[in-house]
Amino acid sequence: MNANISLVMHFLLIVSVLTLGLGVACALTVRLFLRWSSQFEPHSRILLLRFFTALPLSGGLSLGIMVSLPSLGHVSKLPLDHCHNPGGCFLQPVSHMLNVGELAMIMGLLALIAWATLGAFLQWYRAYALVRQIDAVSHTILAPRVRLIETTQPLAFSLGLFNSIAVLSTELVRALTPQQLDIVCAHEQAHLRYHDTGYQWAMRLLCMFHFPHARHGLLAEHALAMELHADQQVAEHLQNPIAVAETIVAMQRLMKPLNTLVPLCQFIGSALERRVENLLAQSPGRHLPKYSVVVGLLTVIVVMTIGAVPLHNALEAIVI
Repeated sequence: MNANISLVMHFLLIVSVLTLGLGVACALTVRLFLRWSSQFEPHSRILLLRFFTALPLSGGLSLGIMVSLPSLGHVSKLPLDHCHNPGGCFLQPVSHMLNVGELAMIMGLLALIAWATLGAFLQWYRAYALVRQIDAVSHTILAPRVRLIETTQPLAFSLGLFNSIAVLSTELVRALTPQQLDIVCAHEQAHLRYHDTGYQWAMRLLCMFHFPHARHGLLAEHALAMELHADQQVAEHLQNPIAVAETIVAMQRLMKPLNTLVPLCQFIGSALERRVENLLAQSPGRHLPKYSVVVGLLTVIVVMTIGAVPLHNALEAIVI
């Protein structure tokens, strides 16, 4: 087999094993993580949830690169090529050959990536088609990027991935007071400003690499954290958290959670008590340190650079 093809196949094997291992670790720790992250204010918790969700795939790819890079200087170029110093070997140098089980693991990872990509594409297409339909029937704009549609159901949601819009129904507008309508519009605009529908779409894609119970918990908590963040933004803008809380309660009486396959951010559909409690709390929760994302990325780069060779040798000693 060509050396470059062998390198790619071994790289995929390593990524498959590490992604599965990190998925198992996340499944075992997801409840503890969700409980620990609940002490943070909504925006910080959103960042933590996204990091945890991306961990299996991004961690598997990062560690796979760390293990594979040192092998580029080897004669065989295989990441799992046993003993690169013949003078110090107890046995003859042996190159690791893929077996049927390892090939099946690689095909499983590729199939999961293909399935996740297909699901993400279908979600994007449904959202895109729905936005176009709303553009065709809606001729009223309540606020920037907030459309009004004629329906007998009270609805308020945002949809779309790149050029997202917010949608309110005529039935909902008739049922709300002017102040409540302003709060609902501001809430949906907060989702649009922070690109929440696009992030929710990405979360659904990355959650495919988690086990089902972890996937459901992460998606539910991420959706709730985005609602809490939007509530908080509106309350800070109006300087009136009580009015926002009263609007949430009023909306709960008017509408039920929207049941749809399109990735949406809804005004209602999350835990009512937690949203009201977050608005009325004296302290919103702990904040992540400033520039924590930048520091985290720099730390990852440094660890990948310094730890590539030791990790390569350690994994090789274990596997071979």
